[in-house]
Amino acid sequence: MRYFLDLLAELEKGQIAPVYLFYGPEVYLQREAVRRFRAALVGEDALNYEALDGEEVSPREVVEIANTLPLFSSHRLVVVKNAPYFASGRQKEDPALTAYLHRPSATTCLIFCTTGAVDRRREAFKLVQAQGRVVEFSHLVPEDLKKWFQKKAREAGKAFEPAAADALLATGRDLTVLANEIEKVFAYTGDKKAITVADVAAV
Repeated sequence: MRYFLDLLAELEKGQIAPVYLFYGPEVYLQREAVRRFRAALVGEDALNYEALDGEEVSPREVVEIANTLPLFSSHRLVVVKNAPYFASGRQKEDPALTAYLHRPSATTCLIFCTTGAVDRRREAFKLVQAQGRVVEFSHLVPEDLKKWFQKKAREAGKAFEPAAADALLATGRDLTVLANEIEKVFAYTGDKKAITVADVAAV
């Protein structure tokens, strides 16, 4: 959880890197990080926000979009999901992408997202690390998951009993799945404040 909190703390301080690589299996937190960046940098301004799929656009297209100047704003936000440029086994580094990463635009925040493994030996990886920020989105450890359960519960005016939190952990460590389970528990318990093992088992 620390990696996520540190990233948000930097964002709140206005410490915005020109390029990021978000990688790892925790998709829920990746999406939440992107949502926070969008809210901080461009809000609902669609003119300065681009969401791309790395499996459908070429690296050259990504670079062209990233080099576009913002309209009536200090920043553009470009998010590339399913970014394949950092995986091992990819044949060649793309010259257009590596050239951009050597000198990324100061007015664009470019975020690459992937759930796959990355090859730290690749030039693209090293350049993002040098020019921006690489963040591994790993699954949370059980203690951090329990804290997250309680945070979600507090926001709903509820609290998980310790045994109920343990029971919820049996669902797994994927936050997307757990978030859905928590919403089911909240709906099931209605106005009830304390969530018990029986409540978790019932859904």
